[in-house]
Amino acid sequence: GRAMGRRSDVRKAFVSLKPGQEINFVAGGAA
Repeated sequence: GRAMGRRSDVRKAFVSLKPGQEINFVAGGAA
């Protein structure tokens, strides 16, 4: 499930994204 693996997805994207971009991802996706 997406809701269950959300934490994993966010974590993967966090490491994947570059410094600064992660903020945009969190502001637009996680939040």
